[in-house]
Amino acid sequence: MTHSNQLNAIDEQLFTEVLPEQAAIVEGGLRVQLLQLRCLEAGGGSDRVFATFNGTDTSFGATKTMRKGSVANFSQAGGSGAKVTVRLRDKSNNNASLGSFVVSGINGNSQKRTISGNGSRYEVTFTAPF
Repeated sequence: MTHSNQLNAIDEQLFTEVLPEQAAIVEGGLRVQLLQLRCLEAGGGSDRVFATFNGTDTSFGATKTMRKGSVANFSQAGGSGAKVTVRLRDKSNNNASLGSFVVSGINGNSQKRTISGNGSRYEVTFTAPF
């Protein structure tokens, strides 16, 4: 193999094409946007709900009071890295976990997950646009 061919082989090994969505994950990480919460069951009658993304609270102390049958627009977003763990917590019960789910890929369409914990159950609508 000539010196020129060796350099071309190295170039091909070092560089690969990535989609814009993949580049966004590499640059700043995956981000999840919560859209809506539907309370299917509230342990203890009601919850004061906030979300964490990879353990970080982005609500700045704001919560949504939820009871069975409640639906709330929920515009919190957060996360970084190749995957994001979204966890709902109940501020009225020492930040007890109300359940969690993991998002590991970009999806511009909204998705729904049902989670449960501490006697509560929620349907969470979200998107992971970047």
